[in-house]
Amino acid sequence: MRVLAAVEEHVTFMELQQGSANGKVPLAKLATAYAVVLRFAGCRISPAEVYNGMWKDGNMMAKIQEAITGLLSMMIPSSVMSQADPEGKPKQSKKASGGKS
Repeated sequence: MRVLAAVEEHVTFMELQQGSANGKVPLAKLATAYAVVLRFAGCRISPAEVYNGMWKDGNMMAKIQEAITGLLSMMIPSSVMSQADPEGKPKQSKKASGGKS
């Protein structure tokens, strides 16, 4: 939870979701949040290095999407992820679906 709290000091779940959907991702916030995670894992890296890395060697959009997906997947509890179907949609409970699965 400490790393998630540190990430959310820079970018929130909703900002990532909405930015991914509408193409308006706050890149500096994304890079800073991703650097927080990398530093938490022991890397010595600055937000500027992460930001510059997004632009290096082309394929910028794929790198941005990977960063968004990575952060979002850390923010969603594993118990919720395990209840998702293969398309990533949460499964309905038997009660919510009228007892049918």
